[in-house]
Amino acid sequence: QGETGIEGELQPIETTDLGQQQTQAGARVLKPLLEALTTTGSGRAEIIRDAHERGSFKDLRLVKVLGDPQTCPHGNPMPGAERSPTKPLAQVPRGATATVERIPDQFEHEPGFLQYLDSQGLRPGVAVRVLAGRSGEPLRVEVGGTERTIRADCGQKVWVRA
Repeated sequence: QGETGIEGELQPIETTDLGQQQTQAGARVLKPLLEALTTTGSGRAEIIRDAHERGSFKDLRLVKVLGDPQTCPHGNPMPGAERSPTKPLAQVPRGATATVERIPDQFEHEPGFLQYLDSQGLRPGVAVRVLAGRSGEPLRVEVGGTERTIRADCGQKVWVRA
């Protein structure tokens, strides 16, 4: 067959007394957890919550693969991580700029919502300046130097650094 493409010097595998059965069960938990932490889609919150209850976040293999992130891809804190003070975008005064911090779990599961935000350039770490808007009406914002009118519900569903 072909080569694996792995470079570098081979290192011995460290063994434990866990036994093969427990090691395989751990892999069955870690693979979906890794996918839940690095992708989008429904059911992620339940997988993450279940893994936290099982103590899976103590598995150092996750730290090696993920680099010990403090948030999920949508900015929500990992279990046990400290939460930064945030507020809904609608609470940002007109003319002020804030940085998108997170999309709360309950909203990231709405069909099409994350895709809509992405199409508007709204994702964690992006600066957004609020230009105009009233409660219940679409918001006019500036993202990346481009003025946009975003849906009214984004004012409550996009959270920024306080």
